[in-house]
Amino acid sequence: MGLSFKVICPNSVFQEVIQWGVASQFSLLSVLSWGMYSCLPMNDQVRIEPAEEQDVVAIMEIHYAAVHQTARSFYPEEVINAWSPPTDNDRINRIKRAIENPDECLIVAKQNNLIVGFGSIASKDNQLRALYVHPSFGRRGIGARILTALEHEARSLGLLYLQMDASINAESFYRKHGFEIIEYATHQLASGQEMACVKMQKTLNGSDV
Repeated sequence: MGLSFKVICPNSVFQEVIQWGVASQFSLLSVLSWGMYSCLPMNDQVRIEPAEEQDVVAIMEIHYAAVHQTARSFYPEEVINAWSPPTDNDRINRIKRAIENPDECLIVAKQNNLIVGFGSIASKDNQLRALYVHPSFGRRGIGARILTALEHEARSLGLLYLQMDASINAESFYRKHGFEIIEYATHQLASGQEMACVKMQKTLNGSDV
């Protein structure tokens, strides 16, 4: 049975403003969720679902963990901190508004009702905006599941290809899944900080493989 998502995903704010720590009221939630990440069984089924407003905090936590843990050996500290700095309520509200954007689609991967990854596309410019998995759940095929679901949704929207500015540490993942390198370039973050990236593109066939 094919997946069908409401088109509800945020725009490029994901690459630049989804960060850790939203306010003191979320501190306990953060501590509890990190404990849950460490003790979940490895073989529990992962579900892919449309994101909801209540998922924003978990999405920010995953983004922060992924950037600060998996990308640190590829980028200098100033890039890491600019890519995923502490957040504020304004950024939270921007993400919430983006979730309602009819031109975009955001999905989350859940295990035991805990969000372990997320991804997004923007249909109007054929952009794969984001794909992040919590480091505790890396190398289990969750990223591939999210990407497959996003590609399915892109095809259902009539998109013929997806393009993106991939981080250097993610290049091999996307090449493995059919993306081709266009060029090595730089991506400017919201702060003005530039980071090395790989412009990549994948042609979508007419059906899921």
